[in-house]
Amino acid sequence: MLHVFIRSTRTSRKLPSIARAFSNKYNLLQKAIPVAASFVKLNSKISSPELVDRGSKKREADQEISCPDPKHKRVGSLVPDSKMVKITEFSSTIDLSEKEKKICDLLRRVSDHLKFTQPDKEPPVLRVAGGWVRDKLLKRECHDLDIAVNSMTGYELATHVNDFLKSEGINTKHIAKIQLNPERSKHLETATTIIFGLSIDFANLRSEKYNTDSRIPTIEFGTPYEDACRRDTTMNALFYNIHTEKVEDFTEKGLDDLRDGIIRTPLAPFETFRDDPLRVLRVIRFASRFNFKIVEEAIEAMKRPEIKSDLAIKVSRERVGVELDKMLSGANPSLSIEMIQSYGLFHDVFTVDSAASPSGTPLDSAITPRLAKIADHVYKNNILYRDDSKLFTGKEDIRGVYLAICLYPFKNMTAKQGKKPITAAQAIIRDGVKLSNADMDTVTVLHHSMAGIRDAIQKMEDDTLTRVDLGLMLRTIGSKWPSAIFFSCIVDMPENEGSWSSTTEKYIKLLDRIETWNLCQVHKEKPIIDGKAAVKLLGVKPGPAIRGILDSVMLWQLEHPEGSVDQCKEYLKELYEQSSQYLHWRFSKSELAAIREGNNRLSISRVKENLKKENELRQKSNEIDAAKKAEDVVALAEGKYLSVKDELDLIDFYKQSIAKYAKLCRLPSQVMATAMTFFKRFYIHNTVMDYNPKNIMATCVYLATKTENSFVQINDFIKPLAKSKITSEDVLKYEFVISQSLQFEFSVYHPYKSSYGLYLDIQSSTQDFDLLTQTYEKAESYIYKSLYTDACFHYMPPQIALAAWRLASTDTQYEIDRYKYLDEKEEGERELRDTVKESNMDSDDVFS
Repeated sequence: MLHVFIRSTRTSRKLPSIARAFSNKYNLLQKAIPVAASFVKLNSKISSPELVDRGSKKREADQEISCPDPKHKRVGSLVPDSKMVKITEFSSTIDLSEKEKKICDLLRRVSDHLKFTQPDKEPPVLRVAGGWVRDKLLKRECHDLDIAVNSMTGYELATHVNDFLKSEGINTKHIAKIQLNPERSKHLETATTIIFGLSIDFANLRSEKYNTDSRIPTIEFGTPYEDACRRDTTMNALFYNIHTEKVEDFTEKGLDDLRDGIIRTPLAPFETFRDDPLRVLRVIRFASRFNFKIVEEAIEAMKRPEIKSDLAIKVSRERVGVELDKMLSGANPSLSIEMIQSYGLFHDVFTVDSAASPSGTPLDSAITPRLAKIADHVYKNNILYRDDSKLFTGKEDIRGVYLAICLYPFKNMTAKQGKKPITAAQAIIRDGVKLSNADMDTVTVLHHSMAGIRDAIQKMEDDTLTRVDLGLMLRTIGSKWPSAIFFSCIVDMPENEGSWSSTTEKYIKLLDRIETWNLCQVHKEKPIIDGKAAVKLLGVKPGPAIRGILDSVMLWQLEHPEGSVDQCKEYLKELYEQSSQYLHWRFSKSELAAIREGNNRLSISRVKENLKKENELRQKSNEIDAAKKAEDVVALAEGKYLSVKDELDLIDFYKQSIAKYAKLCRLPSQVMATAMTFFKRFYIHNTVMDYNPKNIMATCVYLATKTENSFVQINDFIKPLAKSKITSEDVLKYEFVISQSLQFEFSVYHPYKSSYGLYLDIQSSTQDFDLLTQTYEKAESYIYKSLYTDACFHYMPPQIALAAWRLASTDTQYEIDRYKYLDEKEEGERELRDTVKESNMDSDDVFS
């Protein structure tokens, strides 16, 4: 019983003087007796001088003294499973590297030094704890050592080590003191430093006591047995005694479980998980990492509602995210996903905070392990990407796929971040598991790219897929396109495993097409003509419309991969200058003002000349008296004629009449906009003093119904105009005159089309269709306002549409700035937005 006495005197912090004196001889006693601490019981199949069996009688006595608590007993029977993994690379010995030998030798010398210099204190016994021991037994590399000491704090030991190194003239590294941080699972103050190039943590042996409301324990100095029992699994509870160079297994099951591939908690699993529910996820992580089998008792404990409740209450979401991240980055993420699902923990891990106002119904989470299994099959067998492929580079790419799989059941759900709409998957990443914004972006891209990828495959099967189609799809997805194609492939896999090959063949064919057309890096390609060159080439104002021009350049590049810069410039000139709208109806503000001033002067001259002739004729015929003659002469002299501003005000009034008539007849907005454009174009080269706007207005609307394929019979057309006394003859009378003024060019390009195209484009990546639609409708109202301005004569329709969207997004608080093609840096757009915003007209005013 001598070894029991030694052990009890070591672990007591209030020993009588005779016991202290006896324990000071610890180093001598190590040579005189087999063990001074509890070593492992060795399975009969393991035979090694490195592992010592303490013997059943000694073990019983040891347990009676060290751990009287009746709950400290081994539990957990293994459920037979033909798939249970047997460890083939398990070793009963620990082979130290040269650095590890130096470190252990250093620590032994420090311990001896402390015994000699501090004889009245408890002798330090140093052990390497936890994962390092496990990995060394499995012949795996491990570069982090956790040193456990029995008689002082970790920081005190680290300080003694550094002092000893300095005394021998060896440079030391700074000791970082890691304070208590329960939220990050740091329940004990520790110290860390680097010695001989390896990172080493120092901590004291400890015992933990928990209350029912928190996973944060009360920490006390403990025995090796108590320290082992507080750990999550038996295989992580092994120690390597630096003094004896032996492995110690105080749970008496750690070595057996490690060799047999079993995950078991040192104490009863239910109490273990209630004390710290995070251990549930750690157990799953280790089981998937090493492909081990969890004992049935632990599985049943995980499924209990008390544990699920504790997981939600006691564990921070950040800690849940850390464990999830390690699972997805580990060797077997699909097994982790399968366990989370099969143990009923899916919605406990992937949870949407009610404060995020989740909307929609999730898919059955049972789909996630099936997709993960398919991902394993496709990835590990290099079905889509070769092992040496630089496209799908490995850990980070496949981790993103597995994360997208986990969140796939929430694909069609929405949530909110304050007032901002987001997807439920984004809410889970942000708040549920506290992962990064990069993870949020990856999952969003993978979830939203499937439709475009499927469309490309369908076009390929129909033999209609072009290089432009495929290139644009890849550029829309961006750098994550290899992961997006991988993810889309596994989602499209049928339930029947025998039919998988037909799906993979389609995706392989798509990847071959990408490689054949040299599109692997298309997402990085830049237009061969930049914005400054385009401005100079086309003579246009810098502004948001340049983005559209550059998009046209990229389309040309995709269609002509061998084309030169000069060829592209010729293409741009032809594209931009071929429209009549540019050729005949594009003016600068000064040009337009000069045209109107000139027309106004000519019209006034014509009116004066006509009045003069009329007066002369009346005088000769004596039809008017002398007073009337004098009045006419004064009028001619004083020049009471319409100014340019008067004309524009009158034109604006009849624009409102056009809008009212279109509303009354339920004509499409395109008809209204075209009629207004015809009306404005007509009065560029004519004045209201030459043609009555009332008649011109009606004819412009009638022409617009024909142009926009909304033709109305003339008799039906004039019915709403009955009160204005406009006849069918009046409408038809001016058809030729107006057509001639329009130079017989009836095609009009409106901002409405550009706005609708933008609306469709953003739909592919938005998270809130309702807010997007609201913004689109608001933009339409700003486009309507622009019809009352001269914007159509100064700017291209896409410019007006973008300006309208900018203004609308400000009103609705829709974050349109995140879309890269809406980069607001140009003076032209701000000027246009001011023009539109300053319009006095509102669609509600006209349509009310």
